[in-house]
Amino acid sequence: MPKISKPLPQELRGISEKSVEEAAARIMEGFRVQTHLFTKDELEGLAMLNNLMSDTIKWVVAERRAKGDSWSQIGSSLGISKQAAQQRFGKKAPAPVVDEDVAISA
Repeated sequence: MPKISKPLPQELRGISEKSVEEAAARIMEGFRVQTHLFTKDELEGLAMLNNLMSDTIKWVVAERRAKGDSWSQIGSSLGISKQAAQQRFGKKAPAPVVDEDVAISA
């Protein structure tokens, strides 16, 4: 597995691969059993997991591009075409909006 040069996002620190696999297995088992039994909290958890995974994929794609991977390689890893990978992940993130009237405390 390639070494990632940037630190993991805060949300990923302390999460083991096994716990992610267990959570995914529980979610998939729930879908197979009866999806209407998901609670509001579980739905919110699924949404958080979806957002976390989406952000993580964007982060890893940026890392792989910085390491020299081609769009073809990235697309292949994601199961999409190189064009789809480039269109989805090739855009630069917009600069953060800074409100200078808001104080940030550390």
